[in-house]
Amino acid sequence: MIAPITTGRTLREAIIARMALLVLGSISLLSLSYVLFGLKPTIDQIAEAQFSVAVSEVTANLDRVFEPVRTLLPMALGWLEHQPPSVDDPDSFNRLFKPMLEHSPHLTSVVAGTTTGKGWLLLQLSGGVWRNRLTDVPRWGQLQHFFEWKSGENISTHSESIDYDPRQRAWFKAALDGAEAQVQWTKPYTFFTTGDPGITASIRTPSGEGEQFILGFDLMLRDLSSATINARLSPNGIAMILTEDLRVLALPRPPSGTLAETWSARILQQSSELGIAAIDAALERWRSVAASAGQTLHFSSDDQDWLVAVRPYHLGNLSFNVMVLAPASDLYPAWRSMAWLVAGTMVTVLLLAIMLARNQARRIARPLEQLLAASERLGKLDFSGSAPIKSGISEVDRLAHEQEAARILLSENQHRLLAHEHNLHQQIEALQQAEARLSYAGHHDALTDLPNRLLLTDRLKQAISRAARLEKRVALLFIDLDNFKTINDTLGHDVGDQLLCTAATRLASLIRASDTVGRLGGDEFVVLLDGLDNNHFAGQCAANILNALARPFEMDERALYVTASIGISMYPDDGVEVATLLRNADAAMYKAKGCGRNTYRFYTESMTREAVERLALQGMLRSAVERNEFVLHFQPQVSLYDGRLTGIEALIRWQHPQRGLVAPSEFIPLAEESGTIFAIGQWVLEESCRTWHDLAAKGIHIPGIAVNLSVVQLRQQDFVTRLRQTLTEYGVPREAIEIELTESVFLETEDALDLLKELGKSGSRLSLDDFGTGYSSLSYLKRLPFQKLKIDKSFVGGIGTGKEADALVRSVIGLGHALELTLVAEGVETPRQARFLRQHYCDEGQGYLFAKPLPIAELVAWVSARTRKSPDSACSDTKDAHPEQDAANQ
Repeated sequence: MIAPITTGRTLREAIIARMALLVLGSISLLSLSYVLFGLKPTIDQIAEAQFSVAVSEVTANLDRVFEPVRTLLPMALGWLEHQPPSVDDPDSFNRLFKPMLEHSPHLTSVVAGTTTGKGWLLLQLSGGVWRNRLTDVPRWGQLQHFFEWKSGENISTHSESIDYDPRQRAWFKAALDGAEAQVQWTKPYTFFTTGDPGITASIRTPSGEGEQFILGFDLMLRDLSSATINARLSPNGIAMILTEDLRVLALPRPPSGTLAETWSARILQQSSELGIAAIDAALERWRSVAASAGQTLHFSSDDQDWLVAVRPYHLGNLSFNVMVLAPASDLYPAWRSMAWLVAGTMVTVLLLAIMLARNQARRIARPLEQLLAASERLGKLDFSGSAPIKSGISEVDRLAHEQEAARILLSENQHRLLAHEHNLHQQIEALQQAEARLSYAGHHDALTDLPNRLLLTDRLKQAISRAARLEKRVALLFIDLDNFKTINDTLGHDVGDQLLCTAATRLASLIRASDTVGRLGGDEFVVLLDGLDNNHFAGQCAANILNALARPFEMDERALYVTASIGISMYPDDGVEVATLLRNADAAMYKAKGCGRNTYRFYTESMTREAVERLALQGMLRSAVERNEFVLHFQPQVSLYDGRLTGIEALIRWQHPQRGLVAPSEFIPLAEESGTIFAIGQWVLEESCRTWHDLAAKGIHIPGIAVNLSVVQLRQQDFVTRLRQTLTEYGVPREAIEIELTESVFLETEDALDLLKELGKSGSRLSLDDFGTGYSSLSYLKRLPFQKLKIDKSFVGGIGTGKEADALVRSVIGLGHALELTLVAEGVETPRQARFLRQHYCDEGQGYLFAKPLPIAELVAWVSARTRKSPDSACSDTKDAHPEQDAANQ
């Protein structure tokens, strides 16, 4: 049904009405502009707004000066609350407050004292010289001890008899009069140490038996003047800070030609002594009207109109007045500029009137244009509907009504003809979609939606055929995710499936449109690179894949890190058949895993031989367990403070009949894969206990032996029972055997982590090895009962190579001490590294600087020689070590 036509205005009436509205609107806009843009009110508002901004900036500058004191003073008092400094050890006071003075430019010195008459001072003098003054009235009377030093130079000390008692100082009395743990501010006074005017913030807290500890920070008033001198004012603006009795607390900018020293001497003098007439007139005007805080006042000085505002500033128990004044000529805009502003406003109004006229003309013409477009669609047998045409003009509305009636009639007839055709197309389309779904499901992986083995094989055959015809190359990249089974076992298959889908998406985003990425099953993917000219592109693509997969995977609000191993086979170099290329790519992938994972390798014929040798080595490893072909070497751990022996680490070696000593990096991964790690681990534990017992019987005391434990061994339910039985059998105390694990333990199941907690409760010591190179889960580190944290040798080796490397080692040491753990640095090879670690409070060291891994006989000789050295000589070796850099021997 078509709605009946409503009679509207004629086209002539509509045009007349719209033009009348346009004229009336223009007149209204001009009138409104006159009202809104009156020159004088606008000028006054702009001037006062700019002046208010200047007042706020001075106040903000004051906040930046005082805020560090408000923040640092309670914080520092909290640090000293339970362990106050000693007057006999100024360094205990300096370690805390010297960095504060260096990084807080407005702090002049730090003072402290107790109600028993003890006193401390740390002051930074000119030229980078630091001074301590220590007071102890009950012990020394008026005798004061002074310490002065400069960075890199020796400390000079002297004593003087000075009538100084911290309990009589203003900052001490102010803190006693105030509430406990609340910052108190002194009135401005002259510092005892420098003779400069200043102000002190102090705070107190109980310390000891009925004793009160007072801590204060000094600020020089000439430094406070930076808040007013550096404020962004008008060219002739003046900013200053006054006490309640109108003395100058912070000076304004000095008049031209005034010396800085002469001007600084005016601090704490009456404002009238500054000799600036405008300031005197401003204060007289302010006092005469008793203006509210921040109110802008006008006054005259030297036949010139000025503005002034005074705002109170509260500093704890003190109150100051912030005063800002400036000539009105600095703040008022030029009249000519305002005139141009008004002229610009009128031009804007005119442009708006023109735009409004064009808009009205468009509104009249648009319905006619819509009618023309609708008529053209009908002529092309297009009966689709369009938005209703509404113009408010009766002639146009009638045309639109008749045209809509014709469109509806023609459309109904067309729909009847197309209905049968539509039904037929639906049936055909349903059959085609069902066929496509069946074909797609048979050629794609159900989880990742990637091509499966069937489709990948077909595409590889086509790629080989094209490459043979065009004399091109084909690359096959076999990708296996490292440690994926651990994620499946620990976090569940749902998380594992989600990770596989995300990895598939990343792989698909890295290849060309002509290439293919598919999934063979599990965590194995294959990338097919078609039509290559050389092998370089395959290696570049593999590197890009490693970088993409190394980025963290965000899974259920946790970040997972997964690397990959990639093997590459090339057509025609490595095979001309699909099965051969897949088999060789798989062999290359295992070679990449053997090279440390997170890398790629191209296939070579030697990889087939290596796979055979790998199987043979596994068989020999089982025989080695039965024939007891393993030996232990021991590497000492020493204290970095006094050089004493703190323990030894047991390192396994395989004494192969033909190959000689085999490093653990070559056979431990095979042992973990084949399951022989359980027998090897038990042998290492028993041999370590036997060694400790034999050495103890000879009178050689070893504080402890660190035994490396594979995370695979944690899956043994009876591990704790076996450990206790072994210790009992050899008569070794539990604290003498230290269990050492790597950060991969954090990926184990909760049962394995509960086993570690049981070990900690039973008295066995736990050590976390290679910290920072793996998962570094701080939440687990806090929960598990570790006693030691071993800094990886890759971090220690970077000491002295750059600020970032040094900062990283300092951070690890700080974290370990914060968790109350003993820090052991691995791979210490130079005296420089040892000195750095000792200076930053690392507890123990292990490395070639002290000793390499030693057989038991050489260890006994080393310990005997070490005990004959003095502690100082044992801790200050000067010769650089020249180790054979074999990571496996560590």
